[in-house]
Amino acid sequence: YQRRVRALDLPLKILQIHPTNALFRYTETNPPLPIKNLTRVLNEIHGDDQDLEKNDGSKKRKRNKKELQAKVNEWKRIVSPLEVVITLEGSAKWPTDDLTAFRAVKAAFMIQIGKKLEEDFGWPFDVSLDNQLDIFTSQGYVFRVHMHHPREIRLIKNKISLPYSALI
Repeated sequence: YQRRVRALDLPLKILQIHPTNALFRYTETNPPLPIKNLTRVLNEIHGDDQDLEKNDGSKKRKRNKKELQAKVNEWKRIVSPLEVVITLEGSAKWPTDDLTAFRAVKAAFMIQIGKKLEEDFGWPFDVSLDNQLDIFTSQGYVFRVHMHHPREIRLIKNKISLPYSALI
């Protein structure tokens, strides 16, 4: 998977991919099993509302999107994703003094990574409110991608070191 992700055509190059899950160190006692039909259900959610054509020419009614989304949300609660951390190359274009703006750019970049993976490999994705990118592979595994950037850490430290009245 690392080669596929590093080969994506993105504005900034992905320098490192750090697998942080115990499975990658061969120390996981109960490794997650792949979810059967996960990508098929996700594709049905993101697909159009038209009826599906069967091989014999008859029509098969598509399942309700709310029902499918509920199933995916259930899977997301049950399945433990394989966690990885990515590091991007440096750029002077990242916001330097506003943590909120920095996180907005980070979220946009995570969405862009997800869209590229979906376009190139057909892997659906989901970006959470805390900027975690969940990637659903065709083999039924879920990868949760976190982005590490040293500037974010510096911005958080600066915000913490401000007097209490400036935080309000």
